[in-house]
Amino acid sequence: MKGRILIGMVILLSALIMFLQCSTTPQGPPKPGVPRISNLTVPNTVILGQRFPISFQFEDSEADISTVTLTFEWSWGGPTFSESKSYDAGVYGKTNGTCVTSGFAGRLPPVFTLWIFVEDAKGNKSNMLRTSISTK
Repeated sequence: MKGRILIGMVILLSALIMFLQCSTTPQGPPKPGVPRISNLTVPNTVILGQRFPISFQFEDSEADISTVTLTFEWSWGGPTFSESKSYDAGVYGKTNGTCVTSGFAGRLPPVFTLWIFVEDAKGNKSNMLRTSISTK
């Protein structure tokens, strides 16, 4: 019995280490042409069944950001779902600025994690930002 518990703990620890390695974002300046995002701003608490504001700052030397991807993740390890949005000239064609969008607080748990990144027209993905949000 102790052996099985030990094996289970080793598997969980390995999975956690792999997750943390995959979820880290690059530090320092991005490679040329790769977008970079920062300063994610969302409300601390959102109301279920309503949209909520999301904003972040972006830099993109090639001015070709085409997609913003929002991923909602249950904080206790439940299912995740993503919502990708394509943007018009409001963001596309700009080398820097603030992007203002929204998310929908549909069927979400009491606390969830929001992950966000952008992608340019050439498929270059930015760093990821995340934050925890409560629902009521």
